[in-house]
Amino acid sequence: MSFQILGGVHQLGVHYVSTGDYDEAIKELKKIIEKFKETPLAADAQFLIGDTLAKAGRNEEAEAEYEKVLEFYGGSLFVMDALEGIGNIYLKESKFKEGNDYYTKLIKRFETGSTALKSKIYGGWAEFLSKQGDYNGAKKVFDEMGETLTSVELPDKVYLLIGDTLYHAGEYKKSLDTYRKLLTRETDPRIKESVYASIGKCELALKDWKEAKTYFEKLLLEYPGTDSEGEAKLGIARSLEGEGNVKGAEEAYQKVISSFKGEVVAEALFRLGELCFVRNEYEKANAFFMRVGLLYSYYDKWAAPALFKSGQVQEKLGNKIEAKKIYQDLVNQFPKSEYMEEVKKKLEELK
Repeated sequence: MSFQILGGVHQLGVHYVSTGDYDEAIKELKKIIEKFKETPLAADAQFLIGDTLAKAGRNEEAEAEYEKVLEFYGGSLFVMDALEGIGNIYLKESKFKEGNDYYTKLIKRFETGSTALKSKIYGGWAEFLSKQGDYNGAKKVFDEMGETLTSVELPDKVYLLIGDTLYHAGEYKKSLDTYRKLLTRETDPRIKESVYASIGKCELALKDWKEAKTYFEKLLLEYPGTDSEGEAKLGIARSLEGEGNVKGAEEAYQKVISSFKGEVVAEALFRLGELCFVRNEYEKANAFFMRVGLLYSYYDKWAAPALFKSGQVQEKLGNKIEAKKIYQDLVNQFPKSEYMEEVKKKLEELK
């Protein structure tokens, strides 16, 4: 089979995946593995078999096929993708303990394997924990990796995960150092795009507004029209606000709201509400907060504080009955939010 034909078989397999004809896709992908076991395309095909089975909901089979990427193609670029696929299966089935146990056993299973492979397994484990929001657990995994693998050049994606974990743990300067190291390497453009966004977020956390804006602008210049565009434009709006350019920030937030969807819009609405609130423009502020609470309630990070601020607005306006109703809604919808203790006190005061 020539490489031209091989490429056609590969594309045919990908086509069957995209149309949902999973069995045909697997059949075509297996042809590649049988004929060209030692090529990068074979590793790609093996990963795609696992991915195809996962899309079909055949999780047990998918996990077994993903594991073959580790076993037979441990040096390939698809190891991290396969580990992510396995982790996603455990997450989808809410098998958090089982997933953690799986990675623990995997480290022992490949104890004598290459350090590069082990670093990828540690990275996959940390990513699994991060997706659960267990950033402290992810940090412990990376600490263990640092003690175990003392002289290994880590894959770019693992470096990115380390930076993300440090960021979520509030260690912004360490996170920034990790991201900057990635920029000194010849890295995948997709990772570089993520690094620009991550450096921007770190600089926002450190209140270096000018530097944050610089990296978000770099992202927009080098990666126009990508999924990160909304995040970058929101970051620029936040930088403008931090610099004291309130008018520019408000215009930038409004552009985010009119141009994008999802969490960036929820955050932009919330931040506009806060800008109005500090100017005592309570009715206007409440309109923004209620849009977040009603239309973006699935983003707890913004919906819970939006409801809390809306309750405060009603108190400022002297609408105690409405304030009490909103606070009760907050208790009902987000019983584990950080505002619970204060909200319960307010509900007592408003009786």
